[in-house]
Amino acid sequence: MMQDKGLEIINVTYKDVSGSSASSVAIDLSCNSSKGCRNIIMDRVNLTSVSSYTNVTASCSNVKGQETSVSPKVSCLMEKPPSTLIGSTYYSLIKKMA
Repeated sequence: MMQDKGLEIINVTYKDVSGSSASSVAIDLSCNSSKGCRNIIMDRVNLTSVSSYTNVTASCSNVKGQETSVSPKVSCLMEKPPSTLIGSTYYSLIKKMA
């Protein structure tokens, strides 16, 4: 029997992050297609371009989670009001799957 290998990333929170990006893709959430990432929370994240002539975007694949007050918008995360974000404790866990 063949087992999937890779990392399963769960319960990661980005909170109160702001800054500028030299790249047009300011947020890139690309997770493994067999394991994916889940319960990714972005709360009050604001990234802009270093150039006033360029807009930044977000890219994602194989990610499930929630966002509130995020710019640029992350299409694979569900937008939620702050009071409904999953969990009251912020923590990160990376679980390696054999």
